[in-house]
Amino acid sequence: MPVGPATTVRGDPLGLLRRTVSWTDVIELFVHPVTVPLEPLGAGLLRDLEGQTTNDLSMSDLAFHALRDYSPGDDRRYIHWRSSAKAGKFLVRQFLDTRRSHFATIIDSDRRSYADADDYETAISAGASIAVRAVLDEQDLTVLAGAHAVPSASGQRVLDTFARAELADHGLNDLAARAARIAPDTSVALIITGSLVPFRELQHASTHFPPEVRVIALKIDSMRPTGISSHGGLTVLNLQTLAELPALMAGTMA
Repeated sequence: MPVGPATTVRGDPLGLLRRTVSWTDVIELFVHPVTVPLEPLGAGLLRDLEGQTTNDLSMSDLAFHALRDYSPGDDRRYIHWRSSAKAGKFLVRQFLDTRRSHFATIIDSDRRSYADADDYETAISAGASIAVRAVLDEQDLTVLAGAHAVPSASGQRVLDTFARAELADHGLNDLAARAARIAPDTSVALIITGSLVPFRELQHASTHFPPEVRVIALKIDSMRPTGISSHGGLTVLNLQTLAELPALMAGTMA
């Protein structure tokens, strides 16, 4: 919302003389969307030594887990010699995988995708809630909201981007293709759209991402109950109200 400029006007009682002074320029006032707190989205799909620790055991990483008995074929570089000398047998280090996610959050802003403007507002709030959680989890994040695209988004910039989004005539397929171009290392792509988008269009949009990328479609439909379904390898979520988003995401990312 443009605000300003702040001005002062001085004049005489008869209106013969008048002096106007502008003290500021026009500034933007951001009204951020309503968000709901979410549980951590979980570790990602890409192995990364600087990523988040998972429960998957590994023989080579930075997150040390425990010592275990040596088995034929284990890398001798990971033998813990001091503990082996005390135990009288070879012991090797066991690690946990560390992985990271790159979330691409895509908001379909095509006015033809939504039953009404309220559903679009719910889509914006859902996308903002998920993006904020990804930032808190210190995961890589790319946001596309209609005509606005922000790679490597941070907390404040994320919410500013969602505040700028508005309904237009941008096709979902073109938006997904753009996301794949500007975020080629995406591991999880979340496409948020309305109830009027057919499933085949969601499938087509998902083909812009490589097979190893997990694509999730979140449809906003105030007339259908919240739930999860899977069709042809594509996970489709239906969200009726914003308040149900935490439980829905917890069941999806588990």
